[in-house]
Amino acid sequence: MTQMIKDTLYVKVPVEITPALAKAVIHFVTAYETRPGNAEAFTSPYLGLYNCFFKNTDRDEFFNLFNIDTKDLTTMVSKNSNGRDKVFGVDVKKVENRNKGVLEGFIRDANEYGITNSEMRRIITTIPSIDTNFRVSSDPFNLFCIYMAHRFYSSKINETLKMDAAKKVFMLLQYRFFTSLVNHRFKYKADEAIMRATFENLTAKFDIKQYGTWRAVMEARTESMFDKTSIHINAITNFNVDDDILYVITDLQTRIRNQINIVTEEFMRAKENNDKIASYSHIGENNEGEKIIMSAESGFDMMINSLYNDCLVVSRIIDDQALRLTVGLFSQLQLSKLRALIVSFSEYAVKQAKEGSSDKIVKLQDREVIVGSHALVQAIVQRSYRYCINTGVDISKPVLILRAIRDVYRSSRISDDGIIQLKDSTNDLVLELQSSRREATVSALRIAFVIYLILISFRYLR
Repeated sequence: MTQMIKDTLYVKVPVEITPALAKAVIHFVTAYETRPGNAEAFTSPYLGLYNCFFKNTDRDEFFNLFNIDTKDLTTMVSKNSNGRDKVFGVDVKKVENRNKGVLEGFIRDANEYGITNSEMRRIITTIPSIDTNFRVSSDPFNLFCIYMAHRFYSSKINETLKMDAAKKVFMLLQYRFFTSLVNHRFKYKADEAIMRATFENLTAKFDIKQYGTWRAVMEARTESMFDKTSIHINAITNFNVDDDILYVITDLQTRIRNQINIVTEEFMRAKENNDKIASYSHIGENNEGEKIIMSAESGFDMMINSLYNDCLVVSRIIDDQALRLTVGLFSQLQLSKLRALIVSFSEYAVKQAKEGSSDKIVKLQDREVIVGSHALVQAIVQRSYRYCINTGVDISKPVLILRAIRDVYRSSRISDDGIIQLKDSTNDLVLELQSSRREATVSALRIAFVIYLILISFRYLR
């Protein structure tokens, strides 16, 4: 088992780990993942719908965070009690014996360039245990990320800060893999209807279906890397076995590639079959030629899943026109309050998706309350449309559907147990997600929340 990567990088890339550097890394990655385009792509369960990139400038700016002032580099070299040269406590002679002259070359080049991608590439070529024929594992940026994650993780700075920084570095590396793979497989924007249908047809055994967004998939993978039982934890902690270090890189890239390949293959298959959600309709005609909604319960599965997946992505669930239309049905409801509630619900839904509690129902005293976001969306769609069917509402006219729903959820004399449970559940939700306790405000938001989701569900009716 060789330790040449650690010996070389500790000497040739002597970065001092400080709280300021950790905070700079966290800020850098957060800014990158929230950049327009990136934010939509990472918080979506779909591929090829949003532009997301990891540019050379992103790579270089990340390297720049670690550039050291090399004017006083010679002062970092000292003699220990045995008279051997050491740099940051690392035995230089040990490295020099393996790669003659590398330290002198490093000091000469570092004084000119500091830490750059090209310098990392040159360093890598001096490490015999790295096969440069393997592009991913020998890539300068990829190896540098694993090295810096190790340096943060093994540092003496605040425990929370060092963990956050180390994990952010892993996220950035995955973002690089993700954007490269997606742009390679989707050179042109994917058909949205087909992509949505593709996602709906995936089973829960796939990561993206389980976690709901690509960022959540990558966050889960990052957490697993740092788990005490992880096969990679020794490489991250000690960084002392070359093959293990390189395996961290290839394993990380392979796992995200496999997930993307699954979705891509399903998308291509759906494209061939023209399997578009828009081609399905839950509206038909009865014997008298009147429009009816087909299959009041099970027929809405695709609508429910599509609406719920919209809820997991803020940019998808927020629709300015729908917000204005909903608020217009109330005399004193502020658009900003409804918008804030919908955004909060999206965040609430994402959190539950990660926890696996999106279908949770709890019993409080003598009543059952729907607290799971998916279960709530399902109940709202099924029970609202069922009410319209049972009461003879002309569902070919959306405005009549919205008015009927407004009236039934506002009524205090409704006897439908399903509607009563929904009123209680949405009331509790509104109280949890926003600060106002004014009865009029809570009541308006509760009804508006249901109306808004039904309005968004019209996307999936033809």
